[in-house]
Amino acid sequence: MKKWTDYLRVLVLFATLSGCAQWHLASADDEVDRILGKRQDQVLGERYPVDLLVEDNLAVPPEAYGFAPEHKQGDGLARFRPLGKGSATGSRLPTTLSDPIKLDIAGVLHYALLHSREYQFELEDIYLATLALTLERHLWSPQWIQEVRTRLDGAGQRDDFDRLQTSEHFLSVSQRLPYGGEVVASVLTSIVNDLRQNMTDTSASSATLSVSLPLLRGSGKAAYESRIQAERELIYAVRSFERFRREFMVQVASDYITLIAQRQQVENAEANFRSLRQLAKRETAFFNEGQISLLEQQRAEEQALQGENNWLDEQESYKANLDSFKLLLGMAPATPLALKKQELDVSIFQMALETAMKMAHESRLDLLTAADRADDARRGIAAAKNALLPDLDLDAGITADTEPELGMADFDGEDLGYSVALVLSLPLDRKSERNDYRASLISLERSRRDLSLLHDSVTVEVRRAHRRIELERNALRIQELNVESSNRRVDNATLRLNLGEVSNREVVEAQESLLTARNRLAQAKSSLAISILEFARDAGVLRVDHRGHWRLPHRPAQKQEQAQ
Repeated sequence: MKKWTDYLRVLVLFATLSGCAQWHLASADDEVDRILGKRQDQVLGERYPVDLLVEDNLAVPPEAYGFAPEHKQGDGLARFRPLGKGSATGSRLPTTLSDPIKLDIAGVLHYALLHSREYQFELEDIYLATLALTLERHLWSPQWIQEVRTRLDGAGQRDDFDRLQTSEHFLSVSQRLPYGGEVVASVLTSIVNDLRQNMTDTSASSATLSVSLPLLRGSGKAAYESRIQAERELIYAVRSFERFRREFMVQVASDYITLIAQRQQVENAEANFRSLRQLAKRETAFFNEGQISLLEQQRAEEQALQGENNWLDEQESYKANLDSFKLLLGMAPATPLALKKQELDVSIFQMALETAMKMAHESRLDLLTAADRADDARRGIAAAKNALLPDLDLDAGITADTEPELGMADFDGEDLGYSVALVLSLPLDRKSERNDYRASLISLERSRRDLSLLHDSVTVEVRRAHRRIELERNALRIQELNVESSNRRVDNATLRLNLGEVSNREVVEAQESLLTARNRLAQAKSSLAISILEFARDAGVLRVDHRGHWRLPHRPAQKQEQAQ
């Protein structure tokens, strides 16, 4: 009896360890990392870690168990904990708000990958997709069931009691077969002890091996469809996430480039205001000396005030967009952020349209997934046709029992029992299966149309993006010439004003023209950089590593055309 007590303690200890939450979390993370890394290598040719920002805080506040949330008036944000104050995400933020964060384009992209809420949502989605595959794989592996049951029975008359302890141990393992069916092996051991006399009365075991095989419906590759689709869904999830990463990086970079251009506009507005203020001081001095009229002096003062107002407006617009940019990065709005001015080295990026079209059709991840979805639809038709077949199943089993007096491990071949059954179920009602079959044919046609539409849409996107690069390059060249012309106009107007040939109106108009030209030049530079990034994204040639660094193919268009 003692050995069975020790055995039961071991089982209880194993069950306790198996229920440890931390052990299960580590096991899930390791399995997901292994599977996802392999799929990334297969799909992308490289892998990057999927780090989830989660807190292991299992404490549940008492109010959470109430039927209705309880909040006192005025403390609606009492339990809100902003990022940067004790959260996993905030651990990477500065310790105080007085410490500014200075980021260039690479720093911005890396920060977004670490802190962006949107990016974390996508990370969690691909983690959950991989987690779902681990369950599907588990269902196709041996399924073990173990039960230990102890029962105490007593019966007696007056003071003469008879007490029996019955211990049962059930162990079963089942395995699904790739082409349909299942194999199950189980052992049941029973031990009965007389506690009053401290002796073992009986012990017996029963072993069973059974197999169930579908011969028509549910047999063949259709039986493995759930596993096949689950594996392919993870491939699609990896592609979708990588597509999101590239689009997200382009979005962050575009906003950064736009902010840099907008800050340049702030500086332009400040320079314009200071120039107009100097002109107003000059005109005021001349008016006091009686050299110009009051109208000219007032006009110069009004333009200086308008220039100051424009400068303040540009500052406010920049600050508002910077706050929105912080939200995109996952940064607390009150955190000081200083963007380092950096122009992207994209001027040498060139690619022939024909080459870009070919690469897009061959490497666009969403296009590859659409083509694979059409294959899924074809398999769906085969599975739906299989479901229309009759049910013809083969069930077989072998059972072996031990005699109580021989012991629980002494199986006798003479006590073997077997059974074989062939079950036929005619398809008298297949309305649901008929509808599924017809729907699968429609699904295939839809997937083909989706693939064709996406193929043409990719063509349109690449052509439009390629034309936009040429348009932005021309716009940049024009704005550079415009700035040069505006500078000459300001110099000429200032010179003529000093000579007394023109009024200050000419200088004011020249300054306004120069401000407009400088702003348009800043916008043209940013638009060109953004258009090149979007073209690389649409052509499927943009690559982003786990730190946010991208790679653009620098290939001259002439060499591309010669290579073709």
